[in-house]
Amino acid sequence: MASSSTPVLVGGGVVTAALLGWSVRELDEDSLPKVAVVAALFFIVSLINVPIGATTTHLLLTGLMGLVIGRATVPAVFIALVLQAVFFGFGGISTLGVNTVDMALPAVLWALAFAPLMRRAASPGRMAVLGAGVAALSVLSTALMVAAALTLSDAAYSARPKSC
Repeated sequence: MASSSTPVLVGGGVVTAALLGWSVRELDEDSLPKVAVVAALFFIVSLINVPIGATTTHLLLTGLMGLVIGRATVPAVFIALVLQAVFFGFGGISTLGVNTVDMALPAVLWALAFAPLMRRAASPGRMAVLGAGVAALSVLSTALMVAAALTLSDAAYSARPKSC
């Protein structure tokens, strides 16, 4: 019997494959070192656990990634997650697609949405505020997408009270 999470995992894989196809067209030989450095930074920083109450979270930096490397964020996040899964068993191979979508897509979309404002920003202070906005919205969107993926995978994750 198939798990109720199978459609979510397959859907995440399909969307990630499409996003990878879309995003790698932007990559050229000159941008690869910058993308590699940002991917390595994400790989390392996302290993840091930050305690929050009874649980922990980890740093993402995906908003910054979206601003610095644009749609190349998708392959950068994907490769970092593959390495984390292979080296440390974090996340797992079966969840690579949905995890990539949840982390990379909001970063790319918010960075694209804020790009015109960033280009017109007259001061470093305004750019910092806009960058913080992209970062905050990316993290919030990622949290909402993870919550949606979990809820779609299993009703036990839903905040709705169970009926008797």
